Amino acid sequence: MEPDIGTRYEIPRTAEFLRAGAYTRVALQFPDEMLKDAAAVARALRQELASGGGVRVFVMADTAYNSCCVDEVGASHIDAQCVVHYGHACMSPTSNLPAFFVFGKAPLDVHACACLMLECSRKSNKRILEKMEDYLIFWIGQDNSAFANIVLTFNKCEIVRYDATENQLSTDVSHLMKVLRRRYYLVEKAKDASIIGILVGTLGVAGYLHIIKQMKELIKAAGKKSYTLVMGRPNSAKLANFPECEVFVYVSCAQTALLDSKDFLAPVITPFEAVLAFSRGREWTGEYLLDFKDLITSEKQEVASAAEEARFSFIKGAYVEDNRAQENMEQSETETSLALAEVTEKALSIQNQNNDAVLYQGRAMSSIDYLKARSYRGLTGEYEGPAPDSILVGRTGRAAGYSDEKTQSAQ
Repeated sequence: MEPDIGTRYEIPRTAEFLRAGAYTRVALQFPDEMLKDAAAVARALRQELASGGGVRVFVMADTAYNSCCVDEVGASHIDAQCVVHYGHACMSPTSNLPAFFVFGKAPLDVHACACLMLECSRKSNKRILEKMEDYLIFWIGQDNSAFANIVLTFNKCEIVRYDATENQLSTDVSHLMKVLRRRYYLVEKAKDASIIGILVGTLGVAGYLHIIKQMKELIKAAGKKSYTLVMGRPNSAKLANFPECEVFVYVSCAQTALLDSKDFLAPVITPFEAVLAFSRGREWTGEYLLDFKDLITSEKQEVASAAEEARFSFIKGAYVEDNRAQENMEQSETETSLALAEVTEKALSIQNQNNDAVLYQGRAMSSIDYLKARSYRGLTGEYEGPAPDSILVGRTGRAAGYSDEKTQSAQ
């Protein structure tokens, strides 16, 4: 066993865990940046477990969702009894399989870090844990998604970051506070949406089914339509296949909850932001939650009264009334005469007793309504144009002489 591999990947401690649990089928989950060491780690682990006998290890990579989460679905394909997760982890609780986390060991100049921490403590009168905002948070690591989550969650605290790679101390986190303002803008934009897509970003984090159900009830109570989408790792190309969804709610672990890109055609918000957007009268107090387990509740969502006052939309700059999807559908079933409904600023649609296009106040209330209102609906077998010409036999041969030309020359 290579000394560096054994120390960095904690081979003895991992083997001790596997022996204690008497596991015989073990899945080793590696992120992309550690995959180059997968073969060496598996070999070293087999050597360490040689005395136990009968222990089989399997290497997993390229997870369907986020690499920081334990891939229970992939592990179930090989009937694994436990998962050893390597690298950065969100530490979300698993649903079925036990997991053992190996974070690896990064080089750190302890003396240099301590000197910079001492210098920082002299400039600040706050302590490094009463109220959380009374403390200074000293982060050792890179400016990554995990650090952004810390800044957003503890946005009232003073935060200092030490980069061990560059041996540099940073106290400026203003660029991440812009992210917080951006998230608040997305919440305001979500309030005006009628069709919501719920993106399933994990199949292994405990409680994900409960929060999906809770999001459905919340959206329904707000008078909006929701669709649940399972597509692995979301990207702009995948989300573009659902143009009818005006907002997506992303259910995932806390480390990957913030999914925002200029390439997305519609905003992608977190479950906490969905609660702020779809709960009438609820205001943001500065608290920011990224872990959806803090939102899971057994209380039934209250349906807003139909006589609610119009609210002011900061996006449209005017007062608007929230659509009541169920009331609109019931009303459309009783109407037998034609009603002209404005679809968008670019098109009009007819709503008749056959329910060809159910639209209300210029907006589609479901994906079917959105599809029927479009001028182009994609390739379909229901072709109503002129019948195509019959298939004719073409010419055979080559340009130097086709078969019919050879026949004429022979004559």
